[in-house]
Amino acid sequence: MCVALSRTGGWFRIAFSNPINFQSPNSELFLLQENKSILLPLLRNRLQVHYGIGVGETEQQLVIWQLEEARRAEVAAIDCEREFLLNFVDNLAQRKIDFGSKRIMFLGRNCLFSEVQPAWLDFANSSFDAKCHICLGSTIGNFQPQQEIWDVFSRNTGKGDLLLLGFQLDTYLQETLQKYASHSAYPAFVMDRLEAPVASRPIWSADLESSFISLQFDGMEVFRARKYKKGRVAEELAPFGFSPVLELIDKWKNYCIAVFEKVS
Repeated sequence: MCVALSRTGGWFRIAFSNPINFQSPNSELFLLQENKSILLPLLRNRLQVHYGIGVGETEQQLVIWQLEEARRAEVAAIDCEREFLLNFVDNLAQRKIDFGSKRIMFLGRNCLFSEVQPAWLDFANSSFDAKCHICLGSTIGNFQPQQEIWDVFSRNTGKGDLLLLGFQLDTYLQETLQKYASHSAYPAFVMDRLEAPVASRPIWSADLESSFISLQFDGMEVFRARKYKKGRVAEELAPFGFSPVLELIDKWKNYCIAVFEKVS
């Protein structure tokens, strides 16, 4: 495991022991790889728009798929942490060496998801007519109210665009809560972003109705992560003009990859 000595170093430290994983060091990546033959046709001829990069291991794999099948890959990435974007660029440079003459077009935006404008995601010399908007790592579960992230996707997608989401189900909500609460890095990772020090001990809790897991310091919520009931994401996206295309769930019923099409 590589530990980055930076403000984002906490995330690099927990990346491969993330509570979203279940009986696997990277549940999401394995689920994608197992279903490559199903997912690749959906990604092959689309500009990839990634919301949140983090360590970027899984996101990079989707770019590799496109390089394997086409003469070029086109990627836009949004992240509020500049260091994550720079690390992703370094990774793409390595892949450029691997794939020789094939081109990688990249556009990075260091901002919040809510600040993104649809025009920012257009490449003037793009080879593709449509986009696949991608948000992995259960990132959608960080938003409350959830309408905030659905609004972002709805605003930035055009009719015919795809939306690929990776998120944890609530099958093992209590076990997942235990993983968060017993993980030594999570409180330090969160506290690194607080403007003032806190004296109280961290309090973790899970809401069985909403399937949100949260962390509080001094009565203030400083971290949240929603887990989803099967079919819930499709229900919540429907009013925003998205129709389900496919749903892939791992054998433990812990993690889901779902694809939607913007139809209206």
